[in-house]
Amino acid sequence: MIIQAKYSTQEFEQLFIDLIKKIYWAERHLARVLPKIISGVSCHKISHAIYKHLEDTQEHVNRLEEVFKNLQVKSHPKKCHKIEGLLKEARTIIDDTAADSMLRDADIIIASQRVLHYKISSYGSLVKIAVKMEIKDIAEILIKTLDEERETDSILTRLAISRIQKVSIRA
Repeated sequence: MIIQAKYSTQEFEQLFIDLIKKIYWAERHLARVLPKIISGVSCHKISHAIYKHLEDTQEHVNRLEEVFKNLQVKSHPKKCHKIEGLLKEARTIIDDTAADSMLRDADIIIASQRVLHYKISSYGSLVKIAVKMEIKDIAEILIKTLDEERETDSILTRLAISRIQKVSIRA
């Protein structure tokens, strides 16, 4: 493992690697679950936004593999129980709500944003650690992913506001 950092300790390096392994697991798992979530959405704009997130997620996996390569660490994912729980909740929404309903769409957006918020906080923390450890090339990779996650969250927020307003008008 090559991490040349002015302020790092072995424990700090290990924390960074563990966090990378967890977000790697999360991204890979999300890439497997998102197609089912997309199939449960009735609104074209929402399904398009989530499909774009799937494409981004696949790219995030590739970037994380690049991070592992740069760190000279094997890319063994470490199960992320938080994401697993959030995605299980999203699948339950599809099973427990009526198909083609605005309520389901709104609930899926909310569940998707919970996942995004976890990922945003994870990538934000990883960026801060990478900067502190003075591994600029890795920080730049992580910043790019963080920016994409924030953009997806912004898109879903706009869609959520629109969808929730439509649900409340019908009520």
